[in-house]
Amino acid sequence: MSMKITLTVGATRHPVELPDDATVKDLMQTVVEKCKITPENQKLIHRGVTISTDPEKLLTSCDVKSRSRVMVIGKRYDDGEDVALHNLEMIEKDVRSVMRTFDELHEQIDSIMKGFLDEEHKNKAFKQIKKKLLTSSHLLMQSLETMDQMVLGPEFSNARRIRKTMVDKIQSALTSCDKLVAMVDKFIAV
Repeated sequence: MSMKITLTVGATRHPVELPDDATVKDLMQTVVEKCKITPENQKLIHRGVTISTDPEKLLTSCDVKSRSRVMVIGKRYDDGEDVALHNLEMIEKDVRSVMRTFDELHEQIDSIMKGFLDEEHKNKAFKQIKKKLLTSSHLLMQSLETMDQMVLGPEFSNARRIRKTMVDKIQSALTSCDKLVAMVDKFIAV
């Protein structure tokens, strides 16, 4: 058998069905799915008693039965910020990849300057390095534009903080890239 319970969040009601042997923890998971309130942010009240303090307790031992109402209090998590954080994570992954490319190109430049490449091949190598630097720089600029287009309200404080940190990293990387391009240009001109 199962019991039908009504979850009340403000003026909104959510009918749910749980097995007779369900625990408070099971109900809390249902609240996550139906009401988008994480367990740590939940307070479940039945007949004036907070039941969310003991998640392992059976609902029946809390006097919750079919057609009972449970009031839910808590702050909902925001799918919008989750999406923004995911997008920022993907951008950060791309930025890390470009930064590794910069490091590799910088090592190549150092190797060429130390004489590990014949004079006749240096010009061609520097041109290839410059092309890769400019491509990487372009990718970083695209990442900045993508982040600039993200609409993050004041309630998305975590996403806003991460975006700010990433913008600083990208701007620093672009400055390094400009220096490397200037260095390569000196060798191409010679």
